[in-house]
Amino acid sequence: MKIEQIKPTVEFLQNEILKLIQEVDLLSNRDKQVMFRNIENLIQQFGTDVFEFIEPELAKVYESELNIATKELSKQGIALSNELNSQVHKSALATITSDTMLDLQAALRQAFVTTVSTINQTLLEVQSDISRGILYGQNRRKIIQRVSDSFLKGGMKSFRTIDNKLLPLDFYTETVVRTKISTTRTHAHVNHYLATGNDLVYVTGNLNTCSECAKYQDRVFSLTGQDTRFPQLDVRDVIPVHPNCKCMVRPFVSDFKSESEINKYIAKGKDFNPNLDPRTKKQRESYEHDQQLKRKARQEMKTYNSIKAILGDDAPKTLGAYRRMKRSNSTGYVKMKQKLRVARQEMKG
Repeated sequence: MKIEQIKPTVEFLQNEILKLIQEVDLLSNRDKQVMFRNIENLIQQFGTDVFEFIEPELAKVYESELNIATKELSKQGIALSNELNSQVHKSALATITSDTMLDLQAALRQAFVTTVSTINQTLLEVQSDISRGILYGQNRRKIIQRVSDSFLKGGMKSFRTIDNKLLPLDFYTETVVRTKISTTRTHAHVNHYLATGNDLVYVTGNLNTCSECAKYQDRVFSLTGQDTRFPQLDVRDVIPVHPNCKCMVRPFVSDFKSESEINKYIAKGKDFNPNLDPRTKKQRESYEHDQQLKRKARQEMKTYNSIKAILGDDAPKTLGAYRRMKRSNSTGYVKMKQKLRVARQEMKG
């Protein structure tokens, strides 16, 4: 499995659960409990697939970043070995891997709990409707449809955010994996620099960046506080700043830097404040403009996938073709919208 396969794998998992829902007598407590055990087994199998992928992936990333860290030091005049035989590296990798597993195991447990809760709540409503005569004859097809619809709408949620939102299993799993890979990169670099006596690091990343990443980018930090010319910060505690963070850590070997370059970063360090957004108005506006374009692109992708799912071969062949016909409002685009309208009406009817 790869990160890109997580979403389609969860979609497959959802379809398998839908099959289980459609194959049992949902009003039979015995059948329902058997179904829940089977659902739990499916979710655990998904977890096993992710675990088998993530452990070697993190090790591969860590070793690759050690190679990069060695090359970065070499560029600045320091020649070193980069073998992954240090207990520091092994311990760091083991801790990151363990944390990843614990986060994902908690997500899988929550996904199972929300799935069971959603199904049980819907069945309580169904039984109430039956007892009140709203749903006659324990109509199996209607019961299955209601439970299936409720599951698709409310099941497979795996993490509750601070503002009480429940995140879908596929989204949260991808977020955990991406974040831990970024964490692995940062730890590999910092551990290597510290092990080789290099206390200073430089944080780089996207030029057009968010308010949080901007606080750390294009600055030099002393990892241990040993070099008092620069602010003390163990960047392993803050980078990645967020799941899609593009910040990277590189060595800053002052012995091989010019006096003007050193003074530039000493001056920048004096106004370091992790509680303030250091960007100018122009930088903030530029970042927001980029985000709007990305949101528009994501919405177009979502709309195109929906059209493709409904129209099949009658949909535009590619996302690019859809975008071109939409922006030109071509005859083909107008005809496609008409087909889509008819197809949606048929689905409702």
